[in-house]
Amino acid sequence: MKNLHKTLIILMTFLAVTAYSQTKSTLLYNGSSASKFDIVFMGDGFTSSNQTEFNNLVADYFKAMFTHENGNLDNVLSELQDAFNVYRVNLNSSQSGVTQYTCDNDDCSSNPASSRNTALNFKYSGCWNCCWMSKSSNTDSKINNALNTVGLSGAEFVVVILNESGFGSCSYGKVLSITKSTSNNVLLHELGHSVGKLADEYTRPGCFNGTNPSAVNVDKNSNPNKWNKFARSTVTTGAPSEYNVDGFEGGRYNETCIYRPSNNSTMKGNTNLFNPPSYNEFWTRNKSKSNYNFNKPIIGNFQGNSYNDVVLHYGNYIAAYPTEHPKGFTGSGANITRPANSYVTTKRVKGPGGTWYVSSKDKFYVGDFTGDGYDDLLVFYPNNQYSRLGILKSTPDGFECIKKIYYNLNGWQMRNGDKFFIADFNGDGKDDFYIFNATNWNQGYMGMYRSTGSNFSYVRRYDKYLPGHYMSSTDKYFVADYTGDNKEELVLFNTSSKVTRMFKSTGSSLTKTKEYFASLPGWTSKSGDKYHIADINGDGKDDVYIFNGTNWGPEYLLLLRSDGNEYKYIKRYDDALPGWNMNNRDKFYVADINGDGKDDLYVFNNQDWSTQYLGRVITNGSTVSASYQSDWIGGWNLGSSDKLIVDDRKTGRDNLFIHNTNWFAYMWPGSSNMYIKGMYKDYIHAFKYHDYGWY
Repeated sequence: MKNLHKTLIILMTFLAVTAYSQTKSTLLYNGSSASKFDIVFMGDGFTSSNQTEFNNLVADYFKAMFTHENGNLDNVLSELQDAFNVYRVNLNSSQSGVTQYTCDNDDCSSNPASSRNTALNFKYSGCWNCCWMSKSSNTDSKINNALNTVGLSGAEFVVVILNESGFGSCSYGKVLSITKSTSNNVLLHELGHSVGKLADEYTRPGCFNGTNPSAVNVDKNSNPNKWNKFARSTVTTGAPSEYNVDGFEGGRYNETCIYRPSNNSTMKGNTNLFNPPSYNEFWTRNKSKSNYNFNKPIIGNFQGNSYNDVVLHYGNYIAAYPTEHPKGFTGSGANITRPANSYVTTKRVKGPGGTWYVSSKDKFYVGDFTGDGYDDLLVFYPNNQYSRLGILKSTPDGFECIKKIYYNLNGWQMRNGDKFFIADFNGDGKDDFYIFNATNWNQGYMGMYRSTGSNFSYVRRYDKYLPGHYMSSTDKYFVADYTGDNKEELVLFNTSSKVTRMFKSTGSSLTKTKEYFASLPGWTSKSGDKYHIADINGDGKDDVYIFNGTNWGPEYLLLLRSDGNEYKYIKRYDDALPGWNMNNRDKFYVADINGDGKDDLYVFNNQDWSTQYLGRVITNGSTVSASYQSDWIGGWNLGSSDKLIVDDRKTGRDNLFIHNTNWFAYMWPGSSNMYIKGMYKDYIHAFKYHDYGWY
């Protein structure tokens, strides 16, 4: 009997430990807890046999929070996801379900109807005026003990899922609780409280008579500074209604004497959209933990429309934004083309070729590698002999990895110094690439790799010599279809020998058609020469602009045309262009600015003068003329850190993207000046209106 008694004690002790044991699983990891916000999912009332159900619930909620797959026009947590770590902590309750209690009107004192022995001792009433559920006196300590046990004592946010089929959710600061039947939108509402520090916008009869709330989405004034930058004097109209900002009376549980910024929203009616001030508040409060910035935009026609789209690469993430009339918009702002809301934000690109894990070291190249009319991404991860290459095919919903290549291409050992030149060198409509390396080996190498639509096949490798040329680290290569045969070739300039050579592609090899030793027609070559490949006269053969602002006293710009085999002199400008005084740090960008089929130049100087200048150099095929704007273009203040990227469209006028670390804008060329189509601070999002120019 004594042994039986001891056995029972041991068994009861084991069961007690098992009932409240816990395990931690990482759902999303972006950095240490000191550098990110930690979100922890826990369950209450889930026994050991209920854990699969709990795991599935967490997976569904996680998907709603951090992907764009729920069909929303926006998903602010998905766009901010690199600011968070997300964990699941499995707690085994002794009994399934949670304690039930009743409430009468506003009397929320605990009147137990049934009792359950659970891991966190939550209680459920199902009464709105009692916040649907409540914590017991020891719930907080149980949550903290569970967090301490798994090493997450500093977690900023805890989401507790109750094993309860009734409706309900409640926020208690860092802790929010929901029932397992609660919809995604209700969860996002509660996260608005905890993560966004937003107030409820729904109402009950009464006049608000408290102090003015600090939350950005309610105020005692109808047009407060909290949201007036999103409110147009003539209120925006149409869908989505959440974006039409004004002073709507009612909020924070009162019908009068207080205002909210939109008629409806996630914080009022659990719709799937936050209104602009609320959306912005998520970014304001959480961006400090995110690596998000505008330093490395990637521009390409990823959606197959008339304009180039935007992919931002920051940290271990990419985020993609279509340039379009924003989807779901009617009324105000519906027909303004600009970068719109993100359609994918991810650190992992999955597909039939495996999963590509985005790295801050990745180098991205744009091309239509599948020949479907959509630009894709070639991504190179440089890691010496362990380098990788991936093809990320564009889809309507983002990208999919269709091929991963580890360490070596057929006939090529990848190394850090590999330089890729995207070109359709066989004219089949699928972009191929040339690859060059003269830094990691004791001689130079050039490879030609043809796209099959799903992979790249070896075509040719040149060792030490291209036809008639000894390759070296001072070679600079430029892709150009100078023959006009739709096979993209290479133009070479060596900054040491000052030689220029033109290499024609046969589709399977290169042949030299012309070489120039230290001089070109009307030009003495110098190491500072900058080549800009362009079809200057619109005849379908790529010509070249050459600028030198460093090797001489005055600055020079040369125009040369291709006759299909060699360059012919068009014009040279010394010191100044008509309408533009050249200076040594002028930066030129090839673009068809007026849409006439002849490639012009944008020119930008943000270093040499007391203010910054953006110019347009228009060619008629034989001469150029320039005009410029200075300091301010619309709401954009040109600055010393600004960088430009051309929206190189297939037809029509080529627009401009301009960016620095914290600002991004889309500019269009008018008949005489540039103007802003969309401007964004801190993040890209298409609101109906914003004083900074987000409209």
